[in-house]
Amino acid sequence: MDSSFKCFYNLVDFPELPEKYIEEAKNSKYQLRNTPTLYWADSTFYETSFFKILEKEFKECDVTYSMNPPNSSYEWHIDMERNVTINWVIKTNPEARTFFKEPITDDDWYGFTDNGVPEKKPVICKLTELKYNSNKPTILDVTKQHCIYNNWSEERIILSLSVMGNTSYKEVVEFLQDIKIESY
Repeated sequence: MDSSFKCFYNLVDFPELPEKYIEEAKNSKYQLRNTPTLYWADSTFYETSFFKILEKEFKECDVTYSMNPPNSSYEWHIDMERNVTINWVIKTNPEARTFFKEPITDDDWYGFTDNGVPEKKPVICKLTELKYNSNKPTILDVTKQHCIYNNWSEERIILSLSVMGNTSYKEVVEFLQDIKIESY
């Protein structure tokens, strides 16, 4: 595993996402889910052998399309119900950005209270921009603070496969590095 990617890892040897799912995502009706506030739509990707392999290995998995509306931001957050996502970009634009942040020094580190409120917020953080590889999957460690900015007049859409429970980012990366996927 490339240690420079502490928050995400591109699976460049994996196949491209089939056109079926790109069309399904573009033609889906997105609903606003309130907790967290997110636009999402159901996906049939759960029928794939790839999804079934992950579900067999990690037990709790889910898959949906998520959409960021035009000219919007999804503020800094840590995902609560999942630790790891595997994302495929379906529709993006030159001004869509995903960032992870971490404190500059150990002294800036902060934890969270039981209700998710930061105990100490650093003033300056190191940013790492997630660089997606179009139509190839990217594994994200969503236990780390991240945000999405879609500073463009069109929506941004991704297919997001969630690994739930106590499975770690490292476990998913190592598992996927050890298997060969010819098709989904």
